[in-house]
Amino acid sequence: MGNAANGYQAYGTPPLTPEQQAQRCNTGRLIGGLGGGAVAYAMSRDDGRAWAIPLGALLGSQVGCNAAAGRGPLPW
Repeated sequence: MGNAANGYQAYGTPPLTPEQQAQRCNTGRLIGGLGGGAVAYAMSRDDGRAWAIPLGALLGSQVGCNAAAGRGPLPW
């Protein structure tokens, strides 16, 4: 079993440092943005792509950051 004095939990992984959290968020934003843009491209038609791809990339980056940081994919 872990000892609380050394910063580790009894079960699970140790908490992430702020640098590790920022790195995970940035990685999640990149992957989520690319994925969101790709999904928006695939789901949209000719004229709608002008706004759908940036919107999909923006929403994907937000979901990706939350998911990579270990929170739920939605901000609420």
